[in-house]
Amino acid sequence: MKLPRFWRTKWFWVVLGLGVIVRVALWTVPGHGWDVEQWWKLTHENNFGNSYHVGFYYLFKAIELISPDQLTFNYILKLPIYLADLLSGLIILDLVRKGFGDTKGLWAFVFYFLNPALIWLSTCWSQVDTIIILLSLASIWCLFNKKAFLLGILSGLLLTTKPQVIFILVPLLLAALVYLKKDIWKSLLAAFISLSIVIFPLFGLNYLSFINKFFFAYGLDNQITVSANNFWLALDSSNLARPDSDLIFGLVSYKNAGYIIFGILFLFFAKKWWKNRKDEQAIFPFLFMTIFTFFMFFTRAHERYTIYALPFLILWMFSFSQSKKSNNIFFLFSSFTFLIFATYVVSQNGDHVQADTLKLLMQILAGFMLAAYLFSIYNFYGKNRFNKKVLPA
Repeated sequence: MKLPRFWRTKWFWVVLGLGVIVRVALWTVPGHGWDVEQWWKLTHENNFGNSYHVGFYYLFKAIELISPDQLTFNYILKLPIYLADLLSGLIILDLVRKGFGDTKGLWAFVFYFLNPALIWLSTCWSQVDTIIILLSLASIWCLFNKKAFLLGILSGLLLTTKPQVIFILVPLLLAALVYLKKDIWKSLLAAFISLSIVIFPLFGLNYLSFINKFFFAYGLDNQITVSANNFWLALDSSNLARPDSDLIFGLVSYKNAGYIIFGILFLFFAKKWWKNRKDEQAIFPFLFMTIFTFFMFFTRAHERYTIYALPFLILWMFSFSQSKKSNNIFFLFSSFTFLIFATYVVSQNGDHVQADTLKLLMQILAGFMLAAYLFSIYNFYGKNRFNKKVLPA
């Protein structure tokens, strides 16, 4: 990937330097206590087969081998996380500048690399979600550049990380079927090979065991939301910790209602994308709406899951001039609400904020997020929201 002229552009280096300085300054923050503790414990005890983060086994194990304790493990873990932030930003820059100029590319880089929600996630929580984002963006880059085999390798790796990547891989597969045509078999073969290599040390060739473990994560939090500012919280914040198997109407549970709503909306979004499939950029809003809909309506969602939609929102913003202003609203608001909810999660541990005040704030923010979601749908279906220009390979 080439970045012509950017190495001579002072503003690129200013943005890069600022992002690096902030991350280095927050390096010693201990990270999300429960998650980091579990990763360290499972890896240190060679019990990683009980974790659904199968694809991260090798990374965690390599760090554990040179870490005398959990705190050091957290500090070293931030290195690949920070690197993923940077590489993801550069891929966004490259995708935008190829079709829409260096200036837009630089602004897209700014919006991603300096986003406060992303910085919080990487520094204060040490979450590996940013590595998943990197794999997703690299897959998109390979799709646009017709690198079918490499796309398959990255997709196979994605499939070993977390269950929510399904909402990235399904639109990606549909796009690959259209754009790669006969070369799709290369991607499917490469995905199978990379998946098999990653899971073999832990599961052998027992793919069913891997699938059960992969989706096991979705059963860890059997409640309507896990601090997610989504539709269910906007509907009722009185008792979100109750099981999502409770019935919401008739014989339909909260969980199944989420499945039904998501399924219906996804079909509408897929139909819209299909009508505009000749425009390669159409994959950006399709991915964004798919991930955002998953966040809004699936139960058991965490507050940070909107971060998966962030890069595709930025790509949508800077690739479609008609939608830029309206999408800026969601961009800014989603970052703001994430920070509020991150603060809420932290405050739960220290009891720094009154519970009733937090519940009210949560429901208000979730209502705004629902409004932002409806606004995104309007923007997705509005006239002239798709360009005819196709990104060059």
